[in-house]
Amino acid sequence: MAVEQGLQTCCSVPIRSAQAAVLGAFVLYHRERREPLPADIEIIDFAVHTIGLIVHRTRADSAIRISEARARLAVDHADVGFWDVDFVHNTLVWPSQTKAMFGISAHVHVTLQDFYDGLHPEDREATISAFVAAADPERRALYEVDYRTIGREDGVVRWIAAKGRGVFDAAGKCLRVTGTAIEITARKAAEEELRELNETLERRIAAAIAEREEVQKALRQSQKM
Repeated sequence: MAVEQGLQTCCSVPIRSAQAAVLGAFVLYHRERREPLPADIEIIDFAVHTIGLIVHRTRADSAIRISEARARLAVDHADVGFWDVDFVHNTLVWPSQTKAMFGISAHVHVTLQDFYDGLHPEDREATISAFVAAADPERRALYEVDYRTIGREDGVVRWIAAKGRGVFDAAGKCLRVTGTAIEITARKAAEEELRELNETLERRIAAAIAEREEVQKALRQSQKM
């Protein structure tokens, strides 16, 4: 940084991050070499502290954005849907995989209301209750629930397995709830088929046992006669 000729350095204070790393220096110049006045020190301390906080917050925000971008890149190449409900900015982030689970095209903008509206009526109450519990500062429950969706554009019923957690600040305020979602329609269909098969098998066994008991009863009766 260029300094006007004739100015003298009166004070130089390092600017540090929250981790005490040196970010730079705040230098006070004056036309005459002198010790900094109390008013100078007050201004310098305020400026150094403020700059340190701004740099720290900027770096933290950048790290969060990079982490989120990597997470979204990962799910873009997998059959896993990422979701992020941001209460601070009142936004919902769904990649194309998650939108597809609700029968919504990739280019369509979505809000939290789209999540509510896409839930199957029979699963709506339990799913929303689990979400509220995850965002509750007192409970901070793990959001882990299986629910059905009804596609907004195609009307298809799909089974979804969702899992996530709330993110809270130091005061306990929920900033966001974020997690993953996987379509498990095929698995649920297989489970239902197995359940029906077991029920059929149980009925057949019960019928066979009852028939055997009738035969034994008839045999005992004939022996008595």
